[in-house]
Amino acid sequence: MLKKLLLATVLLVGLLNAKEIVWYKNFQQAQAVATSQNKPLLVLMTTQECGWCKKLKKETLPHPLISQKIGDRFIAVELDRDESTYPNQFRTRGVPTTFFADKTGKLLTRPAIGFFDVETYDSYLNDALKGIH
Repeated sequence: MLKKLLLATVLLVGLLNAKEIVWYKNFQQAQAVATSQNKPLLVLMTTQECGWCKKLKKETLPHPLISQKIGDRFIAVELDRDESTYPNQFRTRGVPTTFFADKTGKLLTRPAIGFFDVETYDSYLNDALKGIH
């Protein structure tokens, strides 16, 4: 019983302290902020009708572990594959696709294509952070 109470308390504190991700909708603006803050970019490519994109944004991205790491360590930009303006290195056929790039736009790792659970998405974040020079 004590273990369950402790776990519930830890989860509640995590939820209360979770950082909300600030999402930019313009690549150039996000890149300018990334440059000024010396942070890498997380570029989430979606489309309006993509069910897997909605699932990622509803289930994985709001998780305290993910939102805290993205909010603290990345400049996040969500772009519509079909409507947004963005550099060629972020072109993709599949959505959702998450790109990890340094502040200049150079890719740090291969993109993460598709929906991922919290643990898997966190491993992509960690790999991208290892790629920063």
